[in-house]
Amino acid sequence: MIDPEMMYCTACDDEYMPHVRVCGVCGAELVRGEELIARQRAAGPAAPKRVLRPGDDVVAVFQGDQGEARRLEQLLAGKGVSALVAGEGPACGKGCCGGAKAEILVHREDARLALSLIEEDFAATTCLAEHGEVNDTGFDPAAGEHQCPACGHVFPTTTSTCPDCGLCFG
Repeated sequence: MIDPEMMYCTACDDEYMPHVRVCGVCGAELVRGEELIARQRAAGPAAPKRVLRPGDDVVAVFQGDQGEARRLEQLLAGKGVSALVAGEGPACGKGCCGGAKAEILVHREDARLALSLIEEDFAATTCLAEHGEVNDTGFDPAAGEHQCPACGHVFPTTTSTCPDCGLCFG
């Protein structure tokens, strides 16, 4: 998700604070988020960088509900990442049958970008982006306490469920 107020490197896809003008990685001049959004809208949907073919080196970047997998497939396609939804079990498509399970497959070379886009989407759709820095360390029962990555609540590791939001780590 592009923040209109932030600065972006179009070469590295890195994000910077509004006061930064030059990319710290490649030295390119940065573009304001609102300009980048306007450019993307004008360009329309991105064409996939490569097409998935039988025998390609693919990896799974998502496993879950088939409906969500289809939505994420569209998101990735809009960002130029070719993806394939592989499902198991019947699904009526209406969501009333419990939903079949599926996974999203992408080229190994596109996996980092795909995961980054899925993570961005998850943060935006779950409001995690509003909670600031997310603790991405694993749950360690020996640590004594843990900060929930969903709500930020700190709780003792004598339980593997966040008492604030109910997120389960076990």
